[in-house]
Amino acid sequence: MILDANMPVLDGFEVCRRLRAISAVPIIMLTARTDEGDVVGALGLGADDYVTKPFSFRQLVARVKAVLRRSAAPGATSRPSGGRLTYGKCTLDLDLRQASCEGRLARLTPLEAKILHYLMINEGRVLTPQAIVERVWGYTADGNQDLVKVHIRRLREKVEQDASNPRLIQTIPGLGYCFQAGS
Repeated sequence: MILDANMPVLDGFEVCRRLRAISAVPIIMLTARTDEGDVVGALGLGADDYVTKPFSFRQLVARVKAVLRRSAAPGATSRPSGGRLTYGKCTLDLDLRQASCEGRLARLTPLEAKILHYLMINEGRVLTPQAIVERVWGYTADGNQDLVKVHIRRLREKVEQDASNPRLIQTIPGLGYCFQAGS
């Protein structure tokens, strides 16, 4: 679904919020609003991507294809393999999209599950925001650090004991993110 933030009756943010409450349909916000608060707000409500006007048609098509690959039916090649993955005190159940980390049980969105999966299978390695975008979103483009940052923050809020002092998903300044399973 492609939503504009400035739609009549209900704005795109409210439509996104309501859709996300009942559906995992892929959502791209396509809007002239470039304020960082709008971008962060839309991603926080569950949008999968945010494109600002003016935009290139080729870029929009590439982003739509990437979102569709991520949301493909079970068994599709873009979906992480099913099952359970455990590192230290963190277990990720890909089939249920559920994580249990340091005693906290969290339901994850499909995107959050893919990000956590990618971080976990690369435990101890620093992953750049660009590498995360390429692997999880399925396209290469610069300028997506804010997109990754928002999703990492949301993931930390769900799996960390203290999201403001993360122990599992660490930020390596100037480089990226690193999953540390601990003991």
